[in-house]
Amino acid sequence: MAVHRIVLLFSRGLLCLACLTYACTSEPPGSRSVGSDVATTQEGVPNGSIVNDSGYQEMSIDTHTFVEIPEGAFTMGSMHGEFKELPVHDVFLDSYWIAKYPVTVAQFESFVEVTGYVTDNEKGEGCWIEANGIIRYDLDWRYPNFDQGLDHPVICVSWNDAMAYADWFSHRYNVGASLPTEAQWEKAARGTDQRKWPWGNEPPDRTRANFADRNYLMAFGPDQRNVDGTIDDGYPQTSPVDTYDRGQSPYGVFDMAGNTIDWNYDWYDASYYVRSAAKNPIGPERNPIRRKFEIEGGWSDNLQRSIRGGAWTDASGVLSVEEGGHSVRSDMRERTDQYSSDDHLGFRLVIDRIDRHPRYVPASKPVNLETGTRDGPKRLEYYFDYVSEIERQLVMTWGGTTIPLSIRTD
Repeated sequence: MAVHRIVLLFSRGLLCLACLTYACTSEPPGSRSVGSDVATTQEGVPNGSIVNDSGYQEMSIDTHTFVEIPEGAFTMGSMHGEFKELPVHDVFLDSYWIAKYPVTVAQFESFVEVTGYVTDNEKGEGCWIEANGIIRYDLDWRYPNFDQGLDHPVICVSWNDAMAYADWFSHRYNVGASLPTEAQWEKAARGTDQRKWPWGNEPPDRTRANFADRNYLMAFGPDQRNVDGTIDDGYPQTSPVDTYDRGQSPYGVFDMAGNTIDWNYDWYDASYYVRSAAKNPIGPERNPIRRKFEIEGGWSDNLQRSIRGGAWTDASGVLSVEEGGHSVRSDMRERTDQYSSDDHLGFRLVIDRIDRHPRYVPASKPVNLETGTRDGPKRLEYYFDYVSEIERQLVMTWGGTTIPLSIRTD
């Protein structure tokens, strides 16, 4: 990993020492800087930044390295994936800085040491693990179900935990940090040429990504993920975040395919692309209510957030729609509850000027609608799957360009 350093950030004649103060407060997000000191363009990059091997600016703030994604349009979505990736549409994004690597165990550990933060997992939500497909309450980010190095991506953290880290980082370094929107994440992963994976259109191999390979097959056996038993990517679970140099995105960003899935800022809505904003979209105001009985120990919910990128648990994405489950394709859309913590789910930061208010939903679980049996929640799941199928047909038929969807479940 590149040598990290504290840099001086310049913009509009203002000087900001990127390590001047730190804080972890309960101030509302709107009471602090929105990061104008670093949200620059290619023509006005911060002093101390460098040009990476891909030709894009990088800057370091303490132990974090960020890559600038220049402003401009890109094509979002795919004609070769699932219905939720339709319609294919153009999106314009202002320039922003995205973390070159996911947040590591060491970085999250420093955050906890400074703030005393306690994760949702540790408060009783538990962590979903791949080994048995269950929620474990005796595991957390310090002690997941397998060994991790300090340079591995932190796991067993919820969306709330990731946002708490982003707010702490914002206050400490006087920048406007958050989680990437789906659009920001996809552009940083795919660039502007509609490639399937960060490196291009060639299928994943052992040199490009950490995904469900021979190691997965040996540990968990065959399942619906269409594991490629001929490939050995070198790791049975997570890997150091700077491992796959050949898997970088067009901008030089690592681990946008595999290793761990990234939390995104947006509420999840399978039909959102139909009505997405053309510039700097931040997702729907609230995801459609979709309650379902998850797994033993789980709970019904309606707080789905977008996640992107696939993980060490996920398929290559070569088969696209037919393979089912998550995959490491860069246009693949997935979701999970914002209180959920998994052993293959982490996050990375962005720095930008986008107004995301209001940033939070009330910090409490929604009422569990279970009736005491699994039949009730299952019926609800089937109903909302039916609604999603209707939306899919509308998108497939009309391309999502002229018709508003009146079928709503919230």
